[in-house]
Amino acid sequence: MNIFFKTENKGFTLVETLVAVAIFATSITALISITARGINNNIFVKNKLIASYLSQEGVELVRNMRDSAVLPENSVPWDVFLSDTENWIGECYSSTVQGSNACYVDGATSELSAFECIDGVCPVLGFDEQSSTYSYSVITDSIFTRTITVRPIESGNNQEVLVDSIVEWSQGSNTYRVSYKYNLFNWFDPPPQL
Repeated sequence: MNIFFKTENKGFTLVETLVAVAIFATSITALISITARGINNNIFVKNKLIASYLSQEGVELVRNMRDSAVLPENSVPWDVFLSDTENWIGECYSSTVQGSNACYVDGATSELSAFECIDGVCPVLGFDEQSSTYSYSVITDSIFTRTITVRPIESGNNQEVLVDSIVEWSQGSNTYRVSYKYNLFNWFDPPPQL
Protein backbone atom coordinates (compact mmCIF):
# COMPACT_ATOMS: atom_id res chain seq x y z
CA MET A 1 0.00 0.00 0.00
CA ASN A 2 1.36 3.27 -1.18
CA ILE A 3 0.28 6.18 0.85
CA PHE A 4 1.40 9.62 -0.19
CA PHE A 5 1.33 12.31 2.37
CA LYS A 6 0.86 15.87 1.24
CA THR A 7 3.58 18.00 2.75
CA GLU A 8 3.08 21.70 3.45
CA ASN A 9 5.77 24.28 2.84
CA LYS A 10 6.23 25.81 6.25
CA GLY A 11 8.95 28.35 5.32
CA PHE A 12 8.66 31.94 4.14
CA THR A 13 8.48 32.74 0.51
CA LEU A 14 10.74 35.40 -0.97
CA VAL A 15 7.85 37.89 -1.21
CA GLU A 16 6.92 37.42 2.43
CA THR A 17 10.54 37.95 3.44
CA LEU A 18 10.81 41.17 1.42
CA VAL A 19 7.59 42.52 2.95
CA ALA A 20 8.86 41.74 6.46
CA VAL A 21 12.21 43.45 5.77
CA ALA A 22 10.41 46.52 4.35
CA ILE A 23 8.20 46.81 7.45
CA PHE A 24 11.22 46.43 9.73
CA ALA A 25 13.22 49.05 7.78
CA THR A 26 10.32 51.52 7.88
CA SER A 27 9.92 51.14 11.63
CA ILE A 28 13.68 51.58 12.24
CA THR A 29 13.71 54.70 10.01
CA ALA A 30 10.81 56.17 11.97
CA LEU A 31 12.58 55.50 15.29
CA ILE A 32 15.81 57.11 14.06
CA SER A 33 13.86 60.15 12.80
CA ILE A 34 12.07 60.58 16.15
CA THR A 35 15.37 60.22 18.02
CA ALA A 36 17.07 62.81 15.78
CA ARG A 37 14.21 65.29 16.33
CA GLY A 38 14.42 64.71 20.07
CA ILE A 39 18.15 65.40 20.09
CA ASN A 40 17.64 68.54 17.99
CA ASN A 41 14.93 69.75 20.37
CA ASN A 42 17.22 69.16 23.36
CA ILE A 43 19.96 71.21 21.71
CA PHE A 44 17.47 74.01 20.96
CA VAL A 45 16.23 74.06 24.57
CA LYS A 46 19.82 74.14 25.86
CA ASN A 47 20.71 77.03 23.53
CA LYS A 48 17.55 78.95 24.46
CA LEU A 49 18.32 78.55 28.15
CA ILE A 50 21.89 79.79 27.67
CA ALA A 51 20.62 82.70 25.55
CA SER A 52 18.11 83.62 28.28
CA TYR A 53 20.87 83.74 30.90
CA LEU A 54 23.17 85.75 28.62
CA SER A 55 20.36 88.20 27.88
CA GLN A 56 19.65 88.70 31.58
CA GLU A 57 23.37 89.07 32.23
CA GLY A 58 23.49 91.93 29.70
CA VAL A 59 20.89 93.87 31.70
CA GLU A 60 22.68 93.05 34.96
CA LEU A 61 25.93 94.42 33.54
CA VAL A 62 24.25 97.74 32.74
CA ARG A 63 22.65 97.79 36.19
CA ASN A 64 26.06 97.12 37.73
CA MET A 65 27.50 100.03 35.73
CA ARG A 66 24.68 102.28 37.00
CA ASP A 67 25.27 101.18 40.58
CA SER A 68 29.04 101.63 40.24
CA ALA A 69 28.49 105.16 38.96
CA VAL A 70 27.05 106.27 42.31
CA LEU A 71 29.92 105.02 44.43
CA PRO A 72 31.65 107.87 46.30
CA GLU A 73 34.77 107.71 44.12
CA ASN A 74 32.68 108.11 40.95
CA SER A 75 29.51 110.06 41.84
CA VAL A 76 28.60 110.86 38.27
CA PRO A 77 25.33 112.59 37.38
CA TRP A 78 22.64 110.63 35.53
CA ASP A 79 23.10 112.49 32.24
CA VAL A 80 26.87 111.86 32.31
CA PHE A 81 26.26 108.19 33.08
CA LEU A 82 24.01 107.97 30.00
CA SER A 83 26.16 109.94 27.57
CA ASP A 84 29.76 109.19 28.63
CA THR A 85 31.32 106.91 25.99
CA GLU A 86 34.63 106.51 27.82
CA ASN A 87 33.53 105.04 31.16
CA TRP A 88 29.80 104.42 31.18
CA ILE A 89 27.01 103.41 28.81
CA GLY A 90 27.20 106.22 26.26
CA GLU A 91 27.86 103.76 23.43
CA CYS A 92 24.55 102.02 24.23
CA TYR A 93 22.40 105.10 24.80
CA SER A 94 20.21 106.74 22.21
CA SER A 95 18.56 109.97 23.33
CA THR A 96 15.47 109.26 21.20
CA VAL A 97 12.79 106.71 21.98
CA GLN A 98 12.83 105.26 18.44
CA GLY A 99 16.60 105.30 17.92
CA SER A 100 18.98 102.66 19.11
CA ASN A 101 22.73 102.52 19.54
CA ALA A 102 23.98 98.96 19.68
CA CYS A 103 26.74 98.12 22.13
CA TYR A 104 28.24 95.25 24.06
CA VAL A 105 29.62 94.96 27.58
CA ASP A 106 32.15 92.32 28.60
CA GLY A 107 31.33 90.95 32.04
CA ALA A 108 34.73 89.27 32.37
CA THR A 109 36.67 92.53 32.65
CA SER A 110 37.48 94.10 36.01
CA GLU A 111 36.03 97.49 35.00
CA LEU A 112 32.83 97.40 33.02
CA SER A 113 32.71 99.53 29.89
CA ALA A 114 30.35 99.65 26.94
CA PHE A 115 31.81 99.21 23.48
CA GLU A 116 30.21 100.31 20.23
CA CYS A 117 28.98 97.65 17.83
CA ILE A 118 30.17 98.59 14.36
CA ASP A 119 27.18 99.34 12.09
CA GLY A 120 24.89 97.79 14.72
CA VAL A 121 26.60 94.39 14.48
CA CYS A 122 28.11 93.21 17.74
CA PRO A 123 30.90 90.63 17.97
CA VAL A 124 30.20 87.01 18.79
CA LEU A 125 30.60 86.01 22.43
CA GLY A 126 33.46 83.63 23.11
CA PHE A 127 33.20 80.50 25.25
CA ASP A 128 35.90 79.39 27.67
CA GLU A 129 35.59 75.62 28.07
CA GLN A 130 37.74 75.46 31.21
CA SER A 131 35.65 77.91 33.24
CA SER A 132 32.40 77.43 31.25
CA THR A 133 32.00 81.20 30.88
CA TYR A 134 31.11 83.50 28.00
CA SER A 135 33.05 86.69 27.30
CA TYR A 136 34.63 88.70 24.50
CA SER A 137 38.18 88.03 25.65
CA VAL A 138 38.02 84.31 24.80
CA ILE A 139 39.31 83.24 21.40
CA THR A 140 36.88 80.34 20.84
CA ASP A 141 33.69 81.77 19.32
CA SER A 142 30.32 80.60 20.55
CA ILE A 143 27.10 80.73 18.54
CA PHE A 144 25.69 83.64 20.58
CA THR A 145 25.71 87.37 19.84
CA ARG A 146 24.51 89.84 22.50
CA THR A 147 23.38 93.37 21.62
CA ILE A 148 22.51 95.91 24.32
CA THR A 149 20.56 99.11 23.69
CA VAL A 150 19.51 101.81 26.14
CA ARG A 151 16.87 104.42 25.25
CA PRO A 152 14.58 106.76 27.15
CA ILE A 153 11.06 105.81 28.14
CA GLU A 154 8.26 107.68 26.34
CA SER A 155 7.29 109.53 29.53
CA GLY A 156 9.95 112.07 28.65
CA ASN A 157 11.06 112.91 32.20
CA ASN A 158 14.59 111.62 31.44
CA GLN A 159 14.70 109.78 34.78
CA GLU A 160 14.05 106.33 33.37
CA VAL A 161 15.53 104.36 30.48
CA LEU A 162 14.72 101.03 28.88
CA VAL A 163 17.61 98.56 28.73
CA ASP A 164 17.13 95.92 26.04
CA SER A 165 19.53 92.98 25.91
CA ILE A 166 19.07 90.76 22.85
CA VAL A 167 20.87 87.47 22.30
CA GLU A 168 20.74 85.82 18.87
CA TRP A 169 22.01 82.48 17.60
CA SER A 170 21.64 80.31 14.52
CA GLN A 171 20.68 76.68 14.64
CA GLY A 172 20.22 74.81 11.42
CA SER A 173 18.77 77.21 8.87
CA ASN A 174 16.92 79.34 11.46
CA THR A 175 18.00 82.32 13.54
CA TYR A 176 16.55 82.63 17.03
CA ARG A 177 16.39 85.56 19.43
CA VAL A 178 15.85 86.06 23.15
CA SER A 179 15.23 89.56 24.49
CA TYR A 180 15.27 90.74 28.09
CA LYS A 181 14.07 94.27 28.88
CA TYR A 182 14.43 96.20 32.09
CA ASN A 183 13.50 99.73 33.14
CA LEU A 184 16.50 101.43 34.73
CA PHE A 185 15.75 104.38 37.02
CA ASN A 186 17.75 107.39 38.03
CA TRP A 187 17.82 106.76 41.75
CA PHE A 188 21.12 108.44 42.48
CA ASP A 189 20.48 112.03 41.38
CA PRO A 190 18.37 114.15 43.70
CA PRO A 191 14.90 114.75 42.27
CA PRO A 192 14.38 118.11 40.57
CA GLN A 193 12.95 120.83 42.80
CA LEU A 194 9.42 121.88 41.94
